[in-house]
Amino acid sequence: MEEESIKQSSRSSEAAEDEKDQRTVTVNPSHMRKAFKVMNELRSKRLLCDVVIVAETVEMEAHRVVLAACSPYFCAMFTGDMSESKAKKIEIKDVDGQTLRKLIDYIYTAEIEVTEENVQVLLPAASLLQLMDVRKNCCDFLQSQLHPTNCLGIRAFADVHACTELLQQANAYAGKLYAVGGYDGASRQCLSTVEQYNPATNEWTYVADMSTRRSGAGVGVLSGLLYATGGHDGPLVRKSVEVYDPGTNTWKQVADMNMCRRNAGVCAVNGLLYVVGGDDGSCNLASVEYYNPITDKWTLLPTSMSTGRSYAGVAVIHKPL
Repeated sequence: MEEESIKQSSRSSEAAEDEKDQRTVTVNPSHMRKAFKVMNELRSKRLLCDVVIVAETVEMEAHRVVLAACSPYFCAMFTGDMSESKAKKIEIKDVDGQTLRKLIDYIYTAEIEVTEENVQVLLPAASLLQLMDVRKNCCDFLQSQLHPTNCLGIRAFADVHACTELLQQANAYAGKLYAVGGYDGASRQCLSTVEQYNPATNEWTYVADMSTRRSGAGVGVLSGLLYATGGHDGPLVRKSVEVYDPGTNTWKQVADMNMCRRNAGVCAVNGLLYVVGGDDGSCNLASVEYYNPITDKWTLLPTSMSTGRSYAGVAVIHKPL
C-alpha cells in the first residue's frame, strides 16, 4: 500500500513537471515602445508630470519615474537624500537648454540625431546624465568622422572626456606612417606602390597605388592630404604631382611643377606646399617653388638658394598649428 502511494506521488510530480514544461511565457516586443509612446504623449500634454527640469531659459515638464528609469543620474537625484528628491523644479547646470531638451526627448523616444554641429556639446551632457548609449553614439560618430585634418582635435576632445576607444582610434589615425614609391633593387624597377604603417596594430598594409612610378619623390602633407612631387622612373625625371586622400584611399593628379625635380625637400607652411631644390637628372637645383591647393597652381620663388641642393633636409621653425 505504501509502495503504491509512492508511485502515485511520483506520477503526480511527473505530471506537474510536464504541465510546467508545456507552459510558455510570451514577451510582447512592442509593449515597452507603446508604453513610452503613451508616456511621451502625456508629457506633451503636461499630464501626470511631477517635475520641471530647467536649463538656462528652457523648462521641460517630465515624469520622475521615467527619468529615473533611464538615467542613473536622475535615479540618484530622485531616490537619494538630496533636496532635489522632493523639489518640483530642478535646475541642471553645465548643460545648455537645447541639448538637455534633446536628451530628455531621447529618454522618452529613444531617438536622437548626432551631427557635426551638436556632437561636442551632446557627448559631455550625455556623460553627465549617464546616458551611455548616447555617449557611445557620439563616440561612434566622431570615429566615423576621423580624418587627417581633424584627428588631432578629436584626439584632444576624446582625452578630455575619457573616451578611451575613440582616443585610441584617433591616436592610431594621427600616427600612421606612409612609404611612398621608391626603388626595388631586386626587380631594378621604380615603384608606384604605397604602404601604410599603423602603430596601433603594428602592421604594414598596402593602400592605393600612385598613377605612376616614382623613386626619389618629394613627399609632404598639407591639410591632411599626402602629396608626392616629382621623382623619377629610370632616366625620366618628373614634374608631375599627385595627392593621396586617406579618407577615400584615392590618388588624383594636380598641377605639374614648373621644373622637373627628384630628391627635393618638401614642407608645408601657411597652407602652401614648398618644394626645395632637388636635381633634374643633370644638375642640382637651387630654385624653390610652392603649391597653392586653392588655385591648383605652382609658383617659383623670385629668389633661389645660393647653392643647388639635392637630398636637402627641410624644416619649419615655429610652425603654426
